[in-house]
Amino acid sequence: MYNLDINFLRDREPTAQEIGTAAPIADSQFLIGGGAVAVVLLAIVGGIYFFLQSQVSSLTAELGTLTSQETVLDTELKRLAGSEAEVKAVEDRTKLLTNLIVKDIPMSVILQDIRVRTPESVQVFSIAQAGTSITITGQSSGFDQANDFLLILQKSPYLNPATTKLASARQKPAVKGVNIVLVDYQITTSLTEQTTDKLVADLEKSEAQGAVTRVKLLQEKGVITQ
Repeated sequence: MYNLDINFLRDREPTAQEIGTAAPIADSQFLIGGGAVAVVLLAIVGGIYFFLQSQVSSLTAELGTLTSQETVLDTELKRLAGSEAEVKAVEDRTKLLTNLIVKDIPMSVILQDIRVRTPESVQVFSIAQAGTSITITGQSSGFDQANDFLLILQKSPYLNPATTKLASARQKPAVKGVNIVLVDYQITTSLTEQTTDKLVADLEKSEAQGAVTRVKLLQEKGVITQ
């Protein structure tokens, strides 16, 4: 006899209904996985957003602080600029006043110096000043005496020796019965370029106490150096 073993379960083809019910299980798993990824991405994006917002807020606060500090610095710089301008104005006024004091040699000192240096053989009729230029006119007992007077004046600490010159010298007409040669002379010169603070010793010799006192006062105050 023959035994027929038929396995209906192994050889049976899946039905359409079974095929149709298997697909929704895979779709559900995909949707769940995709949703999880989306949630993670949203969390990351949200974290980045809040981090950036925090950084923006921090930078905004820092910018406000810097702006406030800049305003304070601008105010301080303006105040310092004003103070600097005031200091410069004071320095300019002090410099101007100092120049007036130490630059100008008193005319009385110059006249006294010329008077002391004039020899007996020379007469001085006039001394005219125009700015720094000085013109001396007079009469001498001869040409040599006029030249000697010129050399003496060139040694004056208050006159510029380079500009001290005998501008003219003319013999006067002879007078009958007078055996003396008289010469009319004119000497031109100019003030020295040295300031009074460099001539303190000479001013003391000339007994120009007023000028000496002013110079020494400026030296004591440190306005000018000794």
